[in-house]
Amino acid sequence: MKTGSLSSSRTRATASRTELKDAIFEPFRQGPGPASTSPGVGVGLSLVARFAELHGGRAWVEDRPGGGALVQVLLAEA
Repeated sequence: MKTGSLSSSRTRATASRTELKDAIFEPFRQGPGPASTSPGVGVGLSLVARFAELHGGRAWVEDRPGGGALVQVLLAEA
């Protein structure tokens, strides 16, 4: 297991479908639902994942108890 700095971000969006857990890190990919609830273009999480990789870490998403998702980012120790 890698050690380093862990950062988390909560969201009301759901990540319960396994295929979405990886897909949301693809560029220009957005979750299901109307565009009014996802006003971005789908590059934010792909950049987060790429920057984490460049720093020896990784990004992933987990389901939150009670609903929603938790995006976790681990950056390796310098």
